[in-house]
Amino acid sequence: MSDNHSYTTNIEWTRNRKGALSSPGLPTMEVATPPNFPGGHPGIWSPEHLFVAAAEVCLMTPIDRAQRERWESLTGECSSRRSSSGQGW
Repeated sequence: MSDNHSYTTNIEWTRNRKGALSSPGLPTMEVATPPNFPGGHPGIWSPEHLFVAAAEVCLMTPIDRAQRERWESLTGECSSRRSSSGQGW
């Protein structure tokens, strides 16, 4: 496996703070400003959701390693929350 990694994404803004997020070889997903922001949309993935999800997915790496080492009864689950006071990051 190469130590060089490259990831390409594209966002096509459609309308009303919504867009289509894509990457070669992956399904396109609708994204939007979160509902608690002015003009936001409920029920659509937001950058904030994707940011927190990215951290959760990174936790799968040690679980994968443990499974390859044949740990018998290993399972994993993660739930995360990122909160903001509305004053930005």
